[in-house]
Amino acid sequence: MGWAHVMAEGRHSYEKIVKELRAAILGGEELPPGAWLPSEKQLQDRYGVARNTVQRAMNDLVGEGLVAVEPKKGAYVRSYDRQARPVRLNMVNWEFGARVTVELVTTPVQLQAQEPDATGVFRRRVVGRSIGDTYWCRSVTNAVPGLTSPTPLEEADVLLLADAGVPAVEGTAETIARMPTPEESALLDILPGTPVLEQAVMLTSGERILGMRVEVYPGDRYKLVYGLPTLDFPASDDGE
Repeated sequence: MGWAHVMAEGRHSYEKIVKELRAAILGGEELPPGAWLPSEKQLQDRYGVARNTVQRAMNDLVGEGLVAVEPKKGAYVRSYDRQARPVRLNMVNWEFGARVTVELVTTPVQLQAQEPDATGVFRRRVVGRSIGDTYWCRSVTNAVPGLTSPTPLEEADVLLLADAGVPAVEGTAETIARMPTPEESALLDILPGTPVLEQAVMLTSGERILGMRVEVYPGDRYKLVYGLPTLDFPASDDGE
């Protein structure tokens, strides 16, 4: 048996395991959420393959977000219970009782594009069930020095800005789905194969750039909820 034939057979076996387990998981009856998958040894015996072939199949299922692995116990079917997170809440930042860290960091690319002279900004980070980073331009932190302190704010940051004479804060939100960084995975205790939702809100006051708020949510725990406006269609010629 030549090397090419062995490789083809291994690939076929690996794909067969993934395909059949995926179907059983998505079907929801044979392998419902929370159910334990057969052990590596059982899968080896069932498909007549080596251990590394089974592990490769498991890695694929983990990467698809279908399976999670618990050391010394095995693999089980992941379940998802996503809570709604209204987008409008991201305009106001409340820190009561939160764990806050503040650091002078390099200006994020999105903010640098809007404010080329912002060579360094203060980042306020709040970590809980999500990661909330607010990057304030120096002109803002000069006006509101309390934003550079790691002490949780006693009132919403936008109210502090109003007290300092900064008019109403507006924002434009952009949301993307991506894979987490190693730091985000550790902070949020994310299982392998879990994407995150990132919402970036540019904070402005008129034409003035104040900063940017970036919130990162685990994709297996949250869903963002948007309200869509009613569409008004012009009346047809026959009045219908």
